[in-house]
Amino acid sequence: MSFGCKVGDSVFLPDDGGVHRYVVLTNPNKDDGVVIVNFTSAPNPMCDGKVFTRSDDRNLFVRPTVVHYKRAIIIPATSLCEQERRTDVVSDYQRCSESIMAQIIKDAFKSQFTKGEVIEELKTHYPKEYEQYYDEDTKD
Repeated sequence: MSFGCKVGDSVFLPDDGGVHRYVVLTNPNKDDGVVIVNFTSAPNPMCDGKVFTRSDDRNLFVRPTVVHYKRAIIIPATSLCEQERRTDVVSDYQRCSESIMAQIIKDAFKSQFTKGEVIEELKTHYPKEYEQYYDEDTKD
């Protein structure tokens, strides 16, 4: 399989922090935007939520890993797919399981670091999870 910019697809991409694995959280919206977020090494004081380990997925997590919700963004799907094709980074496509995706979405709504525009976009794709996990009082 290869990166197709679908929910659960993940791939290494360069960013201002070096190179990180990004995962697609949503299908494209009417403007072609998808929510992506990157994984980073744990512990990280700017991250909250579950710490993933090899026991969660031995191919995806080679060390303790957290999701960097503060860096979650909405990006055009076509741009993301093009960036993945053009990157000099060796593409290491991995698909996140449904259980990992469920945990990421749950923690995105619970995280104090997830930006408002990302919450709003996630809410349109995951309304039940929004109702269940989002707490406005935990936001700055």
